[in-house]
Amino acid sequence: MKQIFKIIPDNSILIDLLIKYSIIENNKFIINYNVYKKLIYKNNHIDFLEELKPYYFQSKHHYLEREFTYISFITIIRQLAKINKIDYSYVYDKSMGYKFLKYTIYYNHNCEKHKDRFTCYF
Repeated sequence: MKQIFKIIPDNSILIDLLIKYSIIENNKFIINYNVYKKLIYKNNHIDFLEELKPYYFQSKHHYLEREFTYISFITIIRQLAKINKIDYSYVYDKSMGYKFLKYTIYYNHNCEKHKDRFTCYF
């Protein structure tokens, strides 16, 4: 990951996106194809990608500038989670295809900002 990011992005970038667009189940953020569609519905993904540009090396901007598909979205989410040491898992059924790939983001440090809605951890 050190070869992708010149500066480690603040984890609030990912958290804010998850709070706004993901599905929250049992104190976990769920990311699926519907979350992706919700993000692109009003072109909100453009601001998200622009916010990340200063953190990526110039040679890695292709992650942010290529066509924004569900797979590219998941790739960026995984990169942010990994660099910020946020655990995640996924469920994938080959017969269903990537549209049905479901990511779960886990936390293990208390998040005071949204404590009334759920317990989030880092």
